[in-house]
Amino acid sequence: MTNPAPINPMMTNPAPINPMMTNPALMNPMITNPAPVNPMMTNPALMNSLITNPAPINPMMTNPALMNPMITNPALMKLINPMMTNPAPVNPMMTNPALMNSLITNPAPINPMMTNPAPINPMMTNPALMKLINPMTTNPALMNSLITNPAPINPMMTNRALMNPY
Repeated sequence: MTNPAPINPMMTNPAPINPMMTNPALMNPMITNPAPVNPMMTNPALMNSLITNPAPINPMMTNPALMNPMITNPALMKLINPMMTNPAPVNPMMTNPALMNSLITNPAPINPMMTNPAPINPMMTNPALMKLINPMTTNPALMNSLITNPAPINPMMTNRALMNPY
């Protein structure tokens, strides 16, 4: 009782108060010194000058000579897309009646592939060639051996000890 624990100095001498929290000018200078108001919005003389003397119109938008010469100059247009200035010739078959009538009386020949199709694949019709593809499907002895002696069962799929060794 004679030697009590020392008193915490922070409890008796707290840290000084932060002036940023108590001085409004330091807290937010915009509160005490706001940005100047736009004089164009508060001065009637300036406001009226905007109404009577609006901003000049962009001459690029009104003067065709200043506009994009690629759009207004036909010679330059040809450089952009020659099809726009020199279109492809019209199909004479569609405009010449003599040629149109010849199509009606002498139609285009029928596609020979439609009337004489390519020969059927000999691999599918020749049994000798089929054996070259897969002898299991053409040799009865080999087919029967599959039925009576199926492939061995995978021990990994049936032996639990081998399935998950962990």
